Amino acid sequence: MARPWQLARPAVLQYVRPWRDAPVKTTTNLNINHPAFATGALSCALLFISSFHLQNDAGNSPADAGAALERAKIAEELGELDKAENLLKSAANASSVSIANDAKARLAAIDRKLGRIQAPASKPAVDNPSMSPVERRVSEEIARYEKGIIKDEALRGVISGLGESALPAVARYVTDPSTQGATRDELVRAMGYNPCEKMFTLLEQWVNTGDELLRRSAINVITSQTTLSPPNVEIRNQVALRLVTHPSGQIRATVVGMVGNWVQSDILNDRIDMLVKDPDFGVRVAVARSLGQKLSKAQMDALVRDTSESVRSAAAEAICNGRWTGGVDYLSILLNDASAQVRANTATMMGNRDWSATDQLKFKDAFEKAANDASPAVRRAAVNSSRRALGDGEVPMLLMRLTDPVAEIRVLAIQVAGYDSTRVAREHIPLARQAIIDYVNLAGFPHEQAGTNTPMSLRSFLGRLIYKVSGHQDLAEFLQLFAAVPELMDLDSSLIGDVLEKSSAADLPIICELWTKIKTVNSRSRVLNWLSRTLPKISAKDAAVATPIVREMLQPGADRELRQSAIFAAMNIADESLAKDVVNNFDAVETAWRGVLKQIRVVNERSHKFAISVLLEYLKRGPSEENRNTKGTTAFHDAAGILFNILKSDEIDDVVALVTDREYRAKVTAANEYNSLEEMIAAVAAQPANSALPALLKIWNADTPLRPTIIGNISETAGAEGIQFLRINGLAAEEENDRSWAVSRLNQLRAFGPDVVKSVTALANDKNRDVRVSVAEYCKAWNSPQAVPVAQKLMKDADNNVRRAAASALGRLLAEEAAPDLIQGLADDDDGVRGAAKEALEQIKLYHSEKVSWEDWYKKRGLDPGDGVKKLIDMMEDPAMDVRIAAIESLASMKIKEVLPMLVEKLKKAPSGAERESIAKAIAKLNQ
Repeated sequence: MARPWQLARPAVLQYVRPWRDAPVKTTTNLNINHPAFATGALSCALLFISSFHLQNDAGNSPADAGAALERAKIAEELGELDKAENLLKSAANASSVSIANDAKARLAAIDRKLGRIQAPASKPAVDNPSMSPVERRVSEEIARYEKGIIKDEALRGVISGLGESALPAVARYVTDPSTQGATRDELVRAMGYNPCEKMFTLLEQWVNTGDELLRRSAINVITSQTTLSPPNVEIRNQVALRLVTHPSGQIRATVVGMVGNWVQSDILNDRIDMLVKDPDFGVRVAVARSLGQKLSKAQMDALVRDTSESVRSAAAEAICNGRWTGGVDYLSILLNDASAQVRANTATMMGNRDWSATDQLKFKDAFEKAANDASPAVRRAAVNSSRRALGDGEVPMLLMRLTDPVAEIRVLAIQVAGYDSTRVAREHIPLARQAIIDYVNLAGFPHEQAGTNTPMSLRSFLGRLIYKVSGHQDLAEFLQLFAAVPELMDLDSSLIGDVLEKSSAADLPIICELWTKIKTVNSRSRVLNWLSRTLPKISAKDAAVATPIVREMLQPGADRELRQSAIFAAMNIADESLAKDVVNNFDAVETAWRGVLKQIRVVNERSHKFAISVLLEYLKRGPSEENRNTKGTTAFHDAAGILFNILKSDEIDDVVALVTDREYRAKVTAANEYNSLEEMIAAVAAQPANSALPALLKIWNADTPLRPTIIGNISETAGAEGIQFLRINGLAAEEENDRSWAVSRLNQLRAFGPDVVKSVTALANDKNRDVRVSVAEYCKAWNSPQAVPVAQKLMKDADNNVRRAAASALGRLLAEEAAPDLIQGLADDDDGVRGAAKEALEQIKLYHSEKVSWEDWYKKRGLDPGDGVKKLIDMMEDPAMDVRIAAIESLASMKIKEVLPMLVEKLKKAPSGAERESIAKAIAKLNQ
């Protein structure tokens, strides 16, 4: 129950802080922002706070001393240091060491705040000329640290590097009140990296200071694992021996705890008797936990019978953690302890140790005693620790706990016994069956809930237990055990998962029987998933046993989630009779669509007929109205795409029937799925030509909008039959665009046979502009002199797009006879035509000029004496050096590479440097 001063604290701070920090809105007429109001409120509050039990604080119980300490904190926070000081003086005499030390530390802080303690000389300025180099370095690094320029590790590294000579300078900063608290703590820690007698002397002095924070920092450094090279270990041990007799119990306990962790440290061996009798229970706890392995029987006996519950619990921990050899005899003492907490702690820790064979019998008796303790906490601890400590022989004890009066313990016993298969043997079956029935009768199963466990999880635990004792593999016996407790027939999915994991295809009849007994969606879903994995491994005859289960879950009214699982099970059964049922569930189970369609590729390898049946059934339905422009239509397109990959030639009739149905096409087009129709046509066109072309002709004759798609899907694999299909049907199509597409497709297929050329060039007079443009492009790709007259004719077309295409074609054909037409095109009124004509003329001119040049080179006309080259070659031997040099440079400029061998020879024999230089330059120029 809260004390009056604790209830008053929020109200006091509510009305005093606003004046100090910020105005507070109020609905009253009081001006609470006025300092007089705050002062009055403060005085009344402190008077009210200090009126409770102040006369009893000194030397009182820790609770009263703690109350005085808390009220002092409030007074400090409100700025009333005198009142806070009185309260702290009373708390400083408390029997609790930690409270007393905290109060003394706060008193020292108030003394410093009020100026009663003379502060040491202020920190010297960094630029003080009287400072030694070490002092200056320390000062500089501390200034950098407090400004955040360097981190802890850097400061420790500097002080460690300066060594013992830096310790006096560091100590001045540590004791300087103006040094930041974090800096002081880090400086003390940094001193630990220079372990020497001077360091330990300073730290030991600070252990006895009134500054609690400084004292804690010093203790931490002394008792930590610093650099312990001789003689530092000896110095540290001497300090530890002095501190183990310190007036502060907290310090003594800390030293004992740390010395116990020091490797091969025996410095406290002679003092264990004294420490076991220490007046501070915290010290005795530290002895049990840290020095347990060094205790004699008499010393452990004293701790086991100690007056403090914490000490007795620590002794139990030392015994059960193996830090004290022997000890099983003490378990009966600890488990008979008057304190339920000690008994519970002992039972909890009993599972932490591997007991010897000679101790097993006594340990078993002790454990069973704890499991039957009057305290629920002890029983709970005993059952829980049995996870680690018990052998097979203790399972009956756990089963008996199924009838514990506390529901949480019953659940815990089920967990421990049911999950560890090594502890449950077949001989426990009768006891387990009766215990479960007793549990059901006691708990009112399945309505009981214990802690965070739901009835479903309880069913799972009980089901696991039955499964364990049924022999793990005998599913028939497993079902019989469940029949003994009808309430458990509704299993949860985790248990049925275990059952199915250990089942094989041979257990299919038992699994089908189990299906009739389970009702939860999760469990039934797991069975369906198991069927999906198992049925492909057995024959169709054996798999037929499970078909009714799948068909049942695919009927209208079945659970939505199970319908989805049944779809995937049916995919693995691959029974054609289930295809329509699978597709009928697509609209209800949207999330299955993509998964099913993806699995079709896998199913196709095992049962093509089932895969194609599902696809065709799905495509026949068309995209549904309610799913238009949703994932449904996307899946519909995916289905058409998959059809392309798996359709066979003897199955295209169904596709043709769909595509030629006008109402079907209208439905698909309205759903914005026209591209799916294109996928279907592509699937038909991908078949061998003798099957594909007759089917495509049916589609061609049935629908005009699909003809461009048919034209685009006539591929090279269709061969001459495909080209004839395009010539006969495409070039003669009524739709102008179809004729244009047909010419372009023939162009792409490089169809330049006489009959095709005749039919295409005849369309140069077509009334449609796009068709005539396609003819010009065809001529360009044909690249035959026979195409020139056709292109010349199109150069005179009335449409500028046709003339532009014709000019481009003539440029490609490189016909000199077309030059007049192209020159006339330079005066065309269309910019595009003029540009195309100019580019064509340039191409023709370049071709013919280059042709002449290369022919001259090929026929060697360039080296005839009449051309002058021979004369230049002769001049390379002229007596005058200037003439020779001029001839060499001329031949290099003309790129006459044939003289290269002659120049190389002359380079060796050249009589002057100037001539050799000209020859070298000529050779380099010819090699560029």
